[in-house]
Amino acid sequence: MNIDWNSLRQANTTELKGELFGILQTLALEVQERDPDDPELLATVPRLAELIGARPDVSSYSELVSTLARQLASGTTSITLWPIRGKLL
Repeated sequence: MNIDWNSLRQANTTELKGELFGILQTLALEVQERDPDDPELLATVPRLAELIGARPDVSSYSELVSTLARQLASGTTSITLWPIRGKLL
């Protein structure tokens, strides 16, 4: 994944939310297609968590990143991150 972290840090809230959603969606798909131990995938999750932690305006994404991290750590390749009726699957 080619992510411009500096650009994300400087993005306004609306842009950042859109970019984060796209990154999470891409990660969820790539985990199913690639080895869950892929270093690029594993390195992306803590960087996302750091970015979200530094930006309170997107703190609502922290649960999605936590879910992704737990599933990567468990080696699960079927990832459901999208909420249904306010709950994560």
